[in-house]
Amino acid sequence: MSEVKFEDLTGSKILHLTEAQKAYIAGIVDGEGCISASKRSLSSGRRGFTLILQVVNTDRNLLDYIVSILGLGKVNYPKRLGAHKQQYRLSLFGCNAKVVISEISPYLIVKREQAIVALSFDVGRSYRKGMNYTRLPDDALRNQQKSCAKLHILNKRGDVQ
Repeated sequence: MSEVKFEDLTGSKILHLTEAQKAYIAGIVDGEGCISASKRSLSSGRRGFTLILQVVNTDRNLLDYIVSILGLGKVNYPKRLGAHKQQYRLSLFGCNAKVVISEISPYLIVKREQAIVALSFDVGRSYRKGMNYTRLPDDALRNQQKSCAKLHILNKRGDVQ
């Protein structure tokens, strides 16, 4: 399946999802997904952060179905490890991740706290000019860093104090 990209820089992408589709995708994200952020390089030479929504599953048809509903994302597959079944990964970044999280957040249970942090994440689209990102203001960069750190803590395995 080919990749579909969201190029609307205003962030006003409207997903035409039914409530059942939103709830279904939220259930998949709760059970098989991850809401996170990671470092990225900016054209200014500074570091920034990007919001990430990923779902990993061994059934590619499930992930292709989600891509077809959303009209966003791409399914890829990391290298198979040993005798393990092949895994497939659906990844959404930046505005694409944020718009999907905003649609499914009312239905999230396990990942609700991560969704709250993600929805406050400044995806930096307002700083984009053409194909290059301009320098993010220091306060926006600090907010991204704080959100990234919160998501890292929320995503830790085991008991988190």
